[in-house]
Amino acid sequence: MTAEEFKSLGLPVPDSAQLYVEAGLEWLRDNTTLNMDPADVETIKALPSSARLFLVKFCEICERDPGITSESVGPMSQNFTADSVAKQTVALARQLLKAWLRSNVQFIPCQRRWR
Repeated sequence: MTAEEFKSLGLPVPDSAQLYVEAGLEWLRDNTTLNMDPADVETIKALPSSARLFLVKFCEICERDPGITSESVGPMSQNFTADSVAKQTVALARQLLKAWLRSNVQFIPCQRRWR
């Protein structure tokens, strides 16, 4: 995706987050039932607002330090989390993309039960 195409998307993310947006689009393609092509700007513009919000929040998750959730300057305190970027992404997707999210459950048929 070129810089001009990225700017035409109208997503409120910094220009430096272009790779994060592209990674988020690939995540949407692989894990949801949304019909979109990450290379086609028009299909990205046609995404529902919750999917566009997912892309903005996905960029925020990827840019922040994965372990620190909050900091205080006064008495120098920090709060940490063990949640990885992947866990935070899935939680965000469950919150925003329920209607389009694919299930993680896989069915493996039994070829021959008894020999």
